[in-house]
Amino acid sequence: GMRVTGIDVHHNKMNRISSLEPLITNGHLLFNEDLTPRLISQMSLFPTSHDDGPDALHGAVSQLRKR
Repeated sequence: GMRVTGIDVHHNKMNRISSLEPLITNGHLLFNEDLTPRLISQMSLFPTSHDDGPDALHGAVSQLRKR
């Protein structure tokens, strides 16, 4: 099975998602063409659209950086 743990969030959602921009711009965070169109749309339309996908992406990136 998969172990699931909670994550404490210390910054506001806008700042968390915005912190991904340099990673994307500098080519350190790349997107697979097969990603769900919904996530790509939310990333492209941020901050004027739903932001749960980009926020979840930030959470995943943060966890990977801790390893």
